[in-house]
Amino acid sequence: MVITGVDIDSIVNAKDVPTPPTVLVHILEVNSNPDASINDLVEAVAMDPALTAKIISAANSPMYRRAREVTGLDRAVAQVGVRSVVTLALAFSITRTMPTTGEVGGVSLGTFWVRSVTSAVAAKAIAARVLPELEEEAFFAGLVSDLGRVLLARSTPEQYEALVATNNGWPSDEAELTSLGVNTRGVTEELMRTWDLPEIFADAFAVVESVELGSSDAGAISRIVSLGDKIAEMFHAGEDSGYVLREVLSLASSVGLTGEEADLLLDELQEPMFELASQLQLEVSEADQADIVAGARTQLIELTLVADVELREERGRRTELEAEKRELEEAALRDVLTGLPNRRAFDEVLEQQMRLRIRSAESLAKPMGIVMIDVDHFKAVNDTHGHGIGDDVLREMGSTLNAASRTEETIARYGGEEFVMMAPLATSEEIVKAAERLRKLVELIEVETESGILTITASFGAATMSAPTAIEDSEKLMAAADAALYEAKHSGRNCVKLSTDTLP
Repeated sequence: MVITGVDIDSIVNAKDVPTPPTVLVHILEVNSNPDASINDLVEAVAMDPALTAKIISAANSPMYRRAREVTGLDRAVAQVGVRSVVTLALAFSITRTMPTTGEVGGVSLGTFWVRSVTSAVAAKAIAARVLPELEEEAFFAGLVSDLGRVLLARSTPEQYEALVATNNGWPSDEAELTSLGVNTRGVTEELMRTWDLPEIFADAFAVVESVELGSSDAGAISRIVSLGDKIAEMFHAGEDSGYVLREVLSLASSVGLTGEEADLLLDELQEPMFELASQLQLEVSEADQADIVAGARTQLIELTLVADVELREERGRRTELEAEKRELEEAALRDVLTGLPNRRAFDEVLEQQMRLRIRSAESLAKPMGIVMIDVDHFKAVNDTHGHGIGDDVLREMGSTLNAASRTEETIARYGGEEFVMMAPLATSEEIVKAAERLRKLVELIEVETESGILTITASFGAATMSAPTAIEDSEKLMAAADAALYEAKHSGRNCVKLSTDTLP
C-alpha cells in the first residue's frame, strides 16, 4: 500500500522492525491447534524461562489474583485461563522486542509505553464491564494500538519530528493522515497482519474504515480501544486533561458506560496499571497519575453540574431504565453462584445453533458436540464440609471451566452440581479431547476447608451429531450426552465417555 510516498509495506518489513520471538510463534501454533492440550501450552511457554516467570507473576497480580498464591506454571495456566496466557505471552513477547527508553522521530519511548500500558489496562477494564468474553483481546489490542506510531516515526524521523512539534507531542491519526498520507492505525493494522497474529487484532484497527466490520467483535474491540486510548491521553495530559475528559465521556457512552461507571473505572486503573508497568520494567510515577485521576474526577463532577438539569434527569431516567432492563435480562440468563450462563441461556444458544444448521444446506454439514459434566460425590462434600464449602466447589468449577473454554465453546451451569459445554463445530474425536482437557483442569482445583485442602474430580459424558434436520434433534443430542455421563459415573467416575448412539 503506497499513499503519498509513504509505503506501509516497507515500514512494517524494514530490517530494524522486530519480529515475534520463536517461542511466541510456537505458542500461537499450539493455541490454533484443536488437538493441542493444556500441557502442550505449558510446555510451549516453558521454552522461555523469562516468559514463564512473567506469566506466574501476572497470575498473582491484581488483574488475575485469586485466594491462593500461584508458584508453578501449570497452576498459573489453570488459574488465569488459556486465552489469558496466550494474550499475556503476546504482550510480554512483543513488548520485549521494542526499546523502552530514548526517543525516535520526536516520540518519547517512555511516554509511548506509559500510554500503551494505560490503554491496555483501561481496555481490559472496559471490556470486563461491557463485553467480558473479549476482555483479553481488548487488553492486547490496547497495548499494541500505538506500535504503528513508533514504526512511522522511525521510518520518517524528520517529518514525524516536525509533526510532533506542531501537535502537542502526540499527533492524532487525522494529523498523521493529512501530513503523511498514512496513520498509526493503518501501520498497526498492517503490522498485525505481517506478524500473522489472530485476525481479530488486524481487523480491530481496520474497522474504522470498514462498514462491514462495524458490528463485529473486531468493531467492538475497536470502540473499546478508542476509549482506552483516550483515557491514556487524559492521564498524559495532566492538568490540561479537562478537554480530553469530554471525549472520554462521549466514547464511554458509545460503548455502554455511564458517567458514574466511567468515574469508578478511573479509580480501578491505577493498581493494575502500575503492576503491569512494573512487569514490563517501565517507570510510571504513581503520585503524578493519582493527581491526574483526582483532577479528572473533579472535572467530571464539574462537567456534570454545568449540564442542563432537565437533560441530565432525562438521561438519568433512561440510563436507569436501561440498566434495570439489562440487570433483569442478565439475571434471568445468568447463574448467580458461578456467574456462568444458566440453563435457560444455554438452551437458547443451543436452539440458535440448531436453527443455523437446518436453515441452509451448507450449515447441515457442520458437526456439533455436547459435554455434560457432573461433580463427583458432591453430596458427600455437602454432608462432610457443609453447603458453604459446596458452594465454593461449584464456584471454582465454574471459574475453571470458563477459563479453560475456548472462544467458540459455551459453558453453562445446567443445574445443581451439573455443568454443560457446547462446541458448535466439534467432531467426536475433538469433543472427547475437549472434555479430557477440562477433566484434567478440574483435577487441579483446590478448595480450602477447616480440615485441609479439598480436591475434586468430575465425570464427563460427550455426544456429537453431524447433520440435524429439526430443532427437536437438540433433545436427542442432550439425551445422548446425559446417557454417556451416566456411563462415566458408573465406570469409576473422573473419566470421559463418548455416546455410541447414532444421531442425525
